[in-house]
Amino acid sequence: MQTVTGTLGLGATSGAAGSGSAAATSGASATSGASAGSPRTRKVRVFGTWVRNTGDRRKRTAAVVTFSLARPALVRFRIQRVAPDCVLVGRFALNGQPGVNTYRFAGRFRGITLPAGTYQLSANAFRRGRFVSLGRAVVVIVPAGEDLKSTRPERSTCGAGDGPASGARLSDASAGGVGSDTEAEGRADEDVSAAAASGSSSSGSGSAGAEAAGPSGGVARDGRILGVLPNPFEDAPAWLQPFLLVALGAAIVLLLAAALPAAAVRPAGAAPVVSQRRSEFALAGAMILGAIAIAALVL
Repeated sequence: MQTVTGTLGLGATSGAAGSGSAAATSGASATSGASAGSPRTRKVRVFGTWVRNTGDRRKRTAAVVTFSLARPALVRFRIQRVAPDCVLVGRFALNGQPGVNTYRFAGRFRGITLPAGTYQLSANAFRRGRFVSLGRAVVVIVPAGEDLKSTRPERSTCGAGDGPASGARLSDASAGGVGSDTEAEGRADEDVSAAAASGSSSSGSGSAGAEAAGPSGGVARDGRILGVLPNPFEDAPAWLQPFLLVALGAAIVLLLAAALPAAAVRPAGAAPVVSQRRSEFALAGAMILGAIAIAALVL
């Protein structure tokens, strides 16, 4: 999957792009968190304004959101489709660490491929019981077969007074099956509360402790995204992913059994069986790994 690069500062978003090469966003910059307890933030940017999540895998694109924090903070993202209709997709939380953090938006949410349209991503940092706005940006999901840069963001259909609970049910839209906006927010709020509680209990002392456990993405000097575990099955059907993971676990177990010395096998009575069938175990593990590799390339 390709990643289209382009700079887009998070701030007040506009309904239409200023040019064909990048979506226009301007206005207020990210909140600096000058008040006590607020995580100091730097410019928040999106690399890749256009996302293609269907069609040929080689032509699919993703957007990468980057933001900088001076101190650890829980960052909650809110995804809302603002055109051609107003639909709240849902929320999710990331553990932000000091320095540059990244989030890759590939046009999917909770295993569901989102339909084409204009989407607004809002980011808020949680620290010491309150959220601080980091800004927002517009990303366009382009259907397969259409030119990326000829597709421009549409004007928002959401009213100026729309709050977090605004928007139609996502299950009523063409991306059906995810659930209503209230359900999505409820799940996200539970995730945020749990992560915040975990971070508070693990903190050693004030700002020196992390607000929430877990790695967060960074950007290396050579452009690689750090701290993000790649998932080769993210584009596979949701029902198939558990089977692929189980098969991967079985392959690892078989290869380990083939490599273990007889003295390390427990119970000891199984050692003769393992010794006699090492080649079968190794062959079966290799065949399963090969099948998984083919599935990762095809799906």
